[in-house]
Amino acid sequence: VGTPVPVPPGRWKVASAYGAAKGRGRIGDRTNSGYGNSVLLINPDTGEKFRSSHLSRADVRPGQIIQGGQTLGLTGATGNVTGPHVDLEYYNRLGQLMNIMDSPYAR
Repeated sequence: VGTPVPVPPGRWKVASAYGAAKGRGRIGDRTNSGYGNSVLLINPDTGEKFRSSHLSRADVRPGQIIQGGQTLGLTGATGNVTGPHVDLEYYNRLGQLMNIMDSPYAR
């Protein structure tokens, strides 16, 4: 818990940032149920999306423009988890959930 989670390379807009979950609790929002503290980023140039979940803290706010390398939050154990970690989801420009290791950001 507490390892910084960096923003992927490029320019991103914070679409949503949920930061009220404590411990194993949930944020009472159907779109974020079970994910705990999370941040959804959208690349305004390509439409790609990243979602980082189970954070102990979200350090960004909706509408904010952030750059690759900045810290978006800290790893944690919020939401439905068995231990500290961070989930990373990558959606391509068509909105399809993809293997992050096959994305250009895995290089």
